[in-house]
Amino acid sequence: MNIYTRIIFSIISLLIIISLGCRREDPCQFVDPESAYDSFIILEFFSKETGKPLLVDTSKVYSLDNIKLFDDKENPLTYFVDDYSDASSNYLQYHTIAIRIHRGNEIMPMNQDLTKRFFLDLDKQRDTIDCSYKRIASICNGSTLEYLKVNYNGKPAAEEYNSVIAKIRIEK
Repeated sequence: MNIYTRIIFSIISLLIIISLGCRREDPCQFVDPESAYDSFIILEFFSKETGKPLLVDTSKVYSLDNIKLFDDKENPLTYFVDDYSDASSNYLQYHTIAIRIHRGNEIMPMNQDLTKRFFLDLDKQRDTIDCSYKRIASICNGSTLEYLKVNYNGKPAAEEYNSVIAKIRIEK
C-alpha cells in the first residue's frame, strides 16, 4: 500500500467510526402525547330576549341549583363554577360552569376516536352536549388527537378555543 492509499483508507475508516458513534435523535423525544384528560367545556347561560347573563346572584329564576348535568349513563356530574365579568355588561359578575370531559378515573381507549355525551337539564328541558376527538395517526406514540369538536343539541358550538377548552353560549 502506498502512502496515499493509507491516508485515504485512514480517513474513510475514521469517518465510518465517527458516524457509527453518532446517534440519530428521536423526533418524538420531547413530544408528549395529546390527552383528553384535561379537556373542559365552559357553559355560559344568557337570555334570548335581553342577551344578559342568566346565572347572576340576583336572579330569582335561574340559579346554580337549577342546573343538572348527567353523563351518558345518567350519572350526575360534578361541575366547576367560575365567576366572570364582562365589559359589555357593565362588569356584571355572572357564573359560568365548566365540565371536565374525561375524568381521571376513566380509562380512555388508545388509538381510536373519542366521543362523550352529556345531558343538561334546565327549565324542564333536556339538552345534549356531544364532544369528540378524532384520532390522527402519528409517528410519535401511535396517534394524536384532532381538536375538540363540540355540538350543543346537534349544532356546532359557537366558540372553540383550542384542543382542550370549548365555550358554549346557551340562550334560554
